[in-house]
Amino acid sequence: NQKAKELLKKILFSKETPEASLLLAEILREENNENSLREAIRIIKEFLKNNSQTSLQEDANRLLIELYIASKDFEKAKNISDSMRALDPTSILNLVDAARISKFYGKKENAISLLKDANGYINDYSSFKQLLAVANEFYSLDDFENAANIYEKIANKDSDSFLTRRLVISYYR
Repeated sequence: NQKAKELLKKILFSKETPEASLLLAEILREENNENSLREAIRIIKEFLKNNSQTSLQEDANRLLIELYIASKDFEKAKNISDSMRALDPTSILNLVDAARISKFYGKKENAISLLKDANGYINDYSSFKQLLAVANEFYSLDDFENAANIYEKIANKDSDSFLTRRLVISYYR
């Protein structure tokens, strides 16, 4: 991890490798200590200020939400989530982010309602990332029936993997 951090710091904020900021912030988030989280938040805020690539902006905002949740700063996470939902209220990932924040506020029914809204927007063109996010959030809220319905779409039932285990657990809970 240390070597990766050193290499990423060398190319941080480079126009040729804008995703370096996201990768470094992700590594710091995984360290899960107060200083690392603070540094990751600083990096993402700087990235958002200086980068205009829309897809990376969305990923950076999502990562910032996760960082604020990890830091137990649910209000800042909620503010970013609300802003993203205002721009795209039908985005599956925006709804999942809002559900995750509702869960941390203790509003389980609201979280499930948001996930059901997200589930309603799933179609044949939905990405693996979107499907996994919805399924995992249903699972985390003990809504195993809805989780199983989505895991069935993305799990390779011929192999033993994290997803197949989640699917099996969802069937029997």
